[in-house]
Amino acid sequence: MADINQGCIPSLFAITGIYIAIVFYISFKESLSIAKMVGLVLLIACVIVIALDKKENEAAVEGEVDLTESEKKMYGILSITLAIMAPLAFTFRAYFTRRTFNLKAYKPKDFGVDANLTLYGCLALYYIVFLATHEFVLSEFIEG
Repeated sequence: MADINQGCIPSLFAITGIYIAIVFYISFKESLSIAKMVGLVLLIACVIVIALDKKENEAAVEGEVDLTESEKKMYGILSITLAIMAPLAFTFRAYFTRRTFNLKAYKPKDFGVDANLTLYGCLALYYIVFLATHEFVLSEFIEG
């Protein structure tokens, strides 16, 4: 919808490694090897190359909505912002997991159980909202 390359948004999830490297360097005094630094630089370069690639013009699809330039810009900014912020959530999770284990305040087994309960609880809520807004189709439920 925003006329950006579709590979750009998933590629931005790769910056989670950069966030984690920075946070762990500052918080836990971890060092980065030369190989890891080269990998992070290559990762940034790849994301930039994908982001600079233009979206291919496709034939108009029936039922597709024509958006104004300002709407396309808004959707582009929204998608890029969310794609950059989502890795922050993964970074905070990694930080607090590491901090919790360093303080020995949580047993790994309990942490795994709680993490799965939280994850599947969120997914269940998402599915309930989806069912409330869409018609239930058994074949889609079985096939995925």
